[in-house]
Amino acid sequence: MQADLMKVTAPKAWARGLELHNKTLRQLLVEHNGYECSEEGGSFCLAFHSATDAVQFGVSLQESMLTVRWPAAILDMPQACRMLIRFARPHLHHTHADLFLLYGFRVSGF
Repeated sequence: MQADLMKVTAPKAWARGLELHNKTLRQLLVEHNGYECSEEGGSFCLAFHSATDAVQFGVSLQESMLTVRWPAAILDMPQACRMLIRFARPHLHHTHADLFLLYGFRVSGF
């Protein structure tokens, strides 16, 4: 449903975002002994040599999504905006550290 909303409200940004998502995914797939069984509209069916390869791929992909230069129209949408978590670091006199968890298209599975 989120993807449908993005397709309607920002079709050019959606197409570019999907292209960036798919390119990133496919590059990492090779690095992690993965195989693309099928793809449709940004949804993939993937297979891996081992469970470890699959987990490492998932972590690498989510981290890589943080560095993609997403179109501004994508990042303006609530379902693709930056999401961060703030960690308190009391040992440093109450300063905080921000860590981006999500940025751009979301990677989900299962």
